[in-house]
Amino acid sequence: MSPPPLHLWPPGDWPLLARLLVPAAISVSLLLLLWRILSYGIFSDSLVRNGDIVGQVGVLLLSCGPRQRGLVRLTVKGNLMDLPARTDGRTLDVNQTVMVLQQRHDHVLVMPLQQVFSTNLQKLQAND
Repeated sequence: MSPPPLHLWPPGDWPLLARLLVPAAISVSLLLLLWRILSYGIFSDSLVRNGDIVGQVGVLLLSCGPRQRGLVRLTVKGNLMDLPARTDGRTLDVNQTVMVLQQRHDHVLVMPLQQVFSTNLQKLQAND
C-alpha cells in the first residue's frame, strides 16, 4: 500500500483563490510604492531656495532703513524664518507689513506693502 498523496492546499477552490489574490496583492503594493516614489518630490519639498523668498510678505521685528539693518519674519513653505532686512528708502517701524523685493548676500531688501501696491497702481495707470 502506498501512502496517500500530500496535499499542500485543502480541497476546494483555495488554489484558484490564491492564484488570484497573490498577484493582486503584489500589484497593489507595487502601485503604492510607485506612487510614494513619484509624489515624494511634489509633496515633501520644504527646502527654501533663494527664489522662494522674493515676493513673500512678512512683519518687521526690528526697524530697518538704508543704513540700519532690521529683522523681518516670513513664513516660507511652512518654515518660519527671521532674516536681516534693509530698505532703499525711508526707515520702517516695528510691526510694519513688508514685501521682500530682493535677496542679497547678507540681507533682504524690503518695501512696505502699501507702497508696493501704490507703485504698481501708478504703473498701471501710466500704461492706460
